[in-house]
Amino acid sequence: MAPIRYTRVLALLVVSLAALSGCATVQSLLGAAPKPTATIKGISFGDLSWDKIALNFEVEVHNPYDVPLPLVNLDYSMSAGTSRLLKGAAQTQGSIPAKGSKVLTLPAEVSLTDAMAFIKGVRPGTTIPYSTNATLLVNAPTAGQVPIPITRQGEIKVPSIPGL
Repeated sequence: MAPIRYTRVLALLVVSLAALSGCATVQSLLGAAPKPTATIKGISFGDLSWDKIALNFEVEVHNPYDVPLPLVNLDYSMSAGTSRLLKGAAQTQGSIPAKGSKVLTLPAEVSLTDAMAFIKGVRPGTTIPYSTNATLLVNAPTAGQVPIPITRQGEIKVPSIPGL
């Protein structure tokens, strides 16, 4: 009887080790799997009110998966020079088609008070560096919620008033 128990324990140990190494293999395969990507294609102004300015970010999202990718939400911030112009979150709706891309218009709001304080310190003819950082959260199949980082940096040349 003793040799049979030893054989069973040994077989159970081998199966357990194989399963654990299989998990590591699955994890390494998931780590190498393609991930959704997003790029900011443009920024435009939306509505203007007494207390805020609306901005619209045109973001192209690419879905490498064989199933549609539902959108969850977007966290964003934008800085110009050393001043933060905006920070917030927006609920997103819809999904990105399977193995496809879609351009989304994602809204953001800037406090008019913050914008005026920033503009007050800007001199005509100067160049202002800006950076936009956002995280688009999507529901990926089997992986759950996946954050997609979105960044864009550049410079804005402030127009100068031509001399007379």
